[in-house]
Amino acid sequence: MNFKNASVTHKRFGSGTVQSLDGKALTIWFQQYGARTFRFPDIFQTDLKTDDPIFARYVAEALLVKE
Repeated sequence: MNFKNASVTHKRFGSGTVQSLDGKALTIWFQQYGARTFRFPDIFQTDLKTDDPIFARYVAEALLVKE
């Protein structure tokens, strides 16, 4: 699925947009910090959230599968 440009919020880096999701690598662009890559879906358990309902559902399902 393509979630490019989905909005996310990180506890430390603030608001950002998804640039790519490749397997377990999620790359997000933050205006003040540039691109940062995180482990997907793990980062959503601690420091990242999204208000995009479709992306949020995908994240929730990925977290369930991980358990």
